[in-house]
Amino acid sequence: MPSPFPGMDPYLERPALWPGLHVATITHLQADLNARLLPHYIAQIETRVYVMRDDDPARNLFIPDMTLKGPQRPRRVVTRPP
Repeated sequence: MPSPFPGMDPYLERPALWPGLHVATITHLQADLNARLLPHYIAQIETRVYVMRDDDPARNLFIPDMTLKGPQRPRRVVTRPP
């Protein structure tokens, strides 16, 4: 019998089941991506992103499922003589 809900699975999207499946899926995706990306890039889970402008009406905390980061350049430390 075809699904009465084309394009979605109501059992998968049931609120009581979704959080655990979501976390497990993202964790496996991170492991798979890092096996392919390291050592030059890294996939990180739930890196927080903040909107910083005070006048932005959408100012908020956003937590994406996953972010990819490239190589970090060492920071150049500038010292001033006393």
